[in-house]
Amino acid sequence: MTQIAILCALPAEIAPFKRALQLEQARQSGVILCWSAKHGAKTITLVQTGVGKVQAAAAAQQVIMEYAPDAMFSCGTAGSLCAQARIGDIVLGAATLQHDYGFILPDAFIPFGFLMRRTRGKAIFLREFPADADLLNAAKILEVEKVCTFSGKILSGDQVIFSAAKRAVLAQQFQALAVDMESAAIAQICAIHQVPFLAVRGLSDFADESSFPLDVSKIDLNEVGESASGSFGDKLSLLTKVVRYFARHPAAFRLSLQARQNISMAARQSARFTLALLERL
Repeated sequence: MTQIAILCALPAEIAPFKRALQLEQARQSGVILCWSAKHGAKTITLVQTGVGKVQAAAAAQQVIMEYAPDAMFSCGTAGSLCAQARIGDIVLGAATLQHDYGFILPDAFIPFGFLMRRTRGKAIFLREFPADADLLNAAKILEVEKVCTFSGKILSGDQVIFSAAKRAVLAQQFQALAVDMESAAIAQICAIHQVPFLAVRGLSDFADESSFPLDVSKIDLNEVGESASGSFGDKLSLLTKVVRYFARHPAAFRLSLQARQNISMAARQSARFTLALLERL
């Protein structure tokens, strides 16, 4: 196992890898921005995918076709669904699953399964995407100083979740430990091409209202209220009105200092753990 691909969505998630590795010049390859580096005997392709499942899947497909990696990792940050976990802890994705892909019924959400037509061998039916057993086992026995790890299910969806009610539903229905926006999509592409895969995510928030990440210090809350006025807007919480405001005024979007610090810590832990794992593979 010498050719390794590491996929991250955001510049903040890729930054600690860039600091730790001697990278070649960045290059644009189709839809992705990527760098190459040596890490011991391994060649690493570091990829910035962009946010969300579509971006992540497109990047994973291109990386596999262009670089033929021996293994692929989804790294960066995630929201915690685990009561015992703290900011900066690591969740190893023993399996990944899309939490927003399925039937919405009056009394339940039923996820779809996948009939996977693979590049080699017979088609298989999967309800979730298990991590590569060898990668997961090596990660579970790895000890890295000041890194606490959990192993369990990671959910992915095209939703940014800051709702205690939604957090509770996801944790209960799927028995999951974390939620992100990319890992299950990357895992699906890896399953099609039979590329070993593991998600290594640092926890940056608790996926509830207490973790709301946006800086509101520079906006006029009176203007926020006016932008959400009317019979529907009057029923919204202040938090929802603020998010609606940012959606309509993207230039005002800015993460709070606490959110930036938490993202930086979680991304740093993800990178430290992943690079330590690669040294032992």
